[in-house]
Amino acid sequence: MNELLAQLQMKMEAFQKDAALQAEKGNKAAGQRARCVSLEMEPLLKQFRNYRWRQRRNKTVRFYFSCFQILIVLSRSWCVSIGTFL
Repeated sequence: MNELLAQLQMKMEAFQKDAALQAEKGNKAAGQRARCVSLEMEPLLKQFRNYRWRQRRNKTVRFYFSCFQILIVLSRSWCVSIGTFL
């Protein structure tokens, strides 16, 4: 993950530099470089989104599994307590 973030930061700095040159001075070559860098950033950003989605999904699955385990324990204790009253 740290490597991915470092790559994204490097690409973003290059993009900002070239985009500023194109905007301020009308440098067409810098504009082309900025567009190329933005295309190179796209797969890296998709990797970042997928990584974060997998992390969130794993936490959600673990949360629901924990809740399910608690419900099982509670239902067993409830059944046992009902059985003692019958």
